[in-house]
Amino acid sequence: MREEQECGGEDMVYVTTFLYALLLVPLHISARLDIGERSTVQLKLRALFWTLRFDGVIERGKSGLFFSIRPRGKDGEEGSPIDVPARTLIRPILKNRRARAYIERHVRVDKLVAKARVGMEEAANTARVCGLLSCTLAPLSRLIQKKMRVTPHFGIAPDFSHSVFLMNAQCIIVVLPGDIMATVALGMLHSIRLSAQRAALRAHADVTRIPS
Repeated sequence: MREEQECGGEDMVYVTTFLYALLLVPLHISARLDIGERSTVQLKLRALFWTLRFDGVIERGKSGLFFSIRPRGKDGEEGSPIDVPARTLIRPILKNRRARAYIERHVRVDKLVAKARVGMEEAANTARVCGLLSCTLAPLSRLIQKKMRVTPHFGIAPDFSHSVFLMNAQCIIVVLPGDIMATVALGMLHSIRLSAQRAALRAHADVTRIPS
């Protein structure tokens, strides 16, 4: 009986060590975003010998923008679509200072490229808009290089013949699954704390409200 307990304890140690090692395996995430008449997004997740691909579109619904993505297997077979509201992914991180700091410390950006083609109805407006975008991208590029330790490549191409806005962005980031879980947990805790604060404020307002 004692020997069985010792064997069971050793197995738990091996399983725990294996799971902990998986959290430390670098995860390479490649993303491609195309914005135009139909905006699409492509994701590829790679860790060791495991690769998972997602193809999706960006659409606008009643609650705002959302991503409709489908996993794609090695044989090209698509899975069921997954609809994810953009604000569910982006807003908690943007509003949570700790989550942003955590991403800056633990997320490594290996590549960041963005190219846009811009055209207005009048050539003069096209030139002004492209000039304004170029002036804006210069300090943004320096900020990204300082914060993310990567040199981004931005390009603006004017189109004097058509009224158009097309953009293509590609990036490759490397993270640890454990860091992703911690970042998501920070975002969820921030959302829960905000909800609790709003509920407390509403309860306080109801208590202090003077009846008419």
